[in-house]
Amino acid sequence: MITLLMWIVFGWIAGSITDALWPPARQRRAMETIGIGIGGSIAGGIVGSVITGSNYAPAGIVMSVVGAILCMFVWKQLNEVSK
Repeated sequence: MITLLMWIVFGWIAGSITDALWPPARQRRAMETIGIGIGGSIAGGIVGSVITGSNYAPAGIVMSVVGAILCMFVWKQLNEVSK
C-alpha cells in the first residue's frame, strides 16, 4: 500500500514539474498530472536503462521529468489527432 502511495506522490511531483515547464492550454486534472508523471517515471527508467546498459535503472526526478515531457508530447499529439 505504501508503494502505491509513493508512486502516486512521485508521479504528482514529476507531473507538476512538467506542467510548470510546459504550461498546458487548459488546466489538467490531478489524475492526468499524476498519470503523466507516473508514465514519465516509467519512460525515464526505460531511457535510463538503455543509456546505462543495465536491466534496472531507477529514474530519479530528472529522468522522470524528461520522461514526463516525452509523455506530454505524445499525449498532446494523440489529443490533436482525435479532434
